[in-house]
Amino acid sequence: MRADAVRNRQKIVEVASELMDDVGAQFSMDAVAKAARVGAGTLYRHFPTRELLIAEIIDTRHTDLPAVEELLAQTSTAREALRIWISILWGWMRSYESLTQPLLEASENNYSSPLGVHCSAIITNMDHLIKRAQEEGDVREDVTGMSLYHAVLGLAWASKNLESADSLLILLEKGWSV
Repeated sequence: MRADAVRNRQKIVEVASELMDDVGAQFSMDAVAKAARVGAGTLYRHFPTRELLIAEIIDTRHTDLPAVEELLAQTSTAREALRIWISILWGWMRSYESLTQPLLEASENNYSSPLGVHCSAIITNMDHLIKRAQEEGDVREDVTGMSLYHAVLGLAWASKNLESADSLLILLEKGWSV
């Protein structure tokens, strides 16, 4: 890419990220173009859809989901690692207003949206943790990464106005544990 194209792309991501902080994932693409001082054509050349732009923001700002093996090494049981993973995931899903809807759509459309890569990786990690916890006898056999992902996503949506969802996370755990 030319230097001006790189600067435009960086400015678009920076402005969109700030808008997501302010208004959530339903920001206006026109508002992004205007605030970044680029034309609509430039914006859509870099990011043809809002989902691509959201995925880019998540790629640049949210790399704090821990590695599953790291969690397993730091905890005494897979159940504890899964509990920590779910709590972190819940916070991540709540990091932006209205992010739960695009994440849900990405998970339901065979990961074909730009956010699908994130959903797929999260669900794969969750499957790994669940399998380990099932081997230890701590998670019901019918629980899957996809079902637990959707449960956490629903919890993130339902608890968007709560500072802490400790009681809801405990309730969720009673549903997935043996």
